[in-house]
Amino acid sequence: MLVQTIAIIGATEESGISLAKQLAERFSVLLFDEETEKLLILHDQMCRNTAVVNVELMNCARDASWEADVIIVLGYCCTNIEIANTIQKVATGKIVILIAEEDKPISTLSLFGTLQPLLPHSKLARVSRKKTKNNDELSKEICIETIDSEVREAVGHIFSDVR
Repeated sequence: MLVQTIAIIGATEESGISLAKQLAERFSVLLFDEETEKLLILHDQMCRNTAVVNVELMNCARDASWEADVIIVLGYCCTNIEIANTIQKVATGKIVILIAEEDKPISTLSLFGTLQPLLPHSKLARVSRKKTKNNDELSKEICIETIDSEVREAVGHIFSDVR
């Protein structure tokens, strides 16, 4: 799957800011968050970075999801049924990646048990950071949970350069 455009729903979440900046160096990124003021600040910071390919603010989660090849849903949005209902029709056939904040993880049961019925024609994946210790150095390994090997490969490609 060729990924060109990624929508980030909940972009001003702590993990979303860093993720958006890193992904915008390789992909076109569509940003949405209900916290408009924080979103404008993030957009301004990203536009000043010459490595950023293309970043655009979106007025609603549905429009961002409609235009994207892949949808990343962060933080509080992961468990927000209203957002799932909003993007349901435009997320058909698309990969939807859920990322919770480290201190508020989403269980796999919640992901596939609650959200799959709301996004029945989407390909869900959960991405989390697993803290590992290598040679007395703490690193964060990315863990991808999904039931589809093609989705795992595409998500792995997206997160291959994310630190």
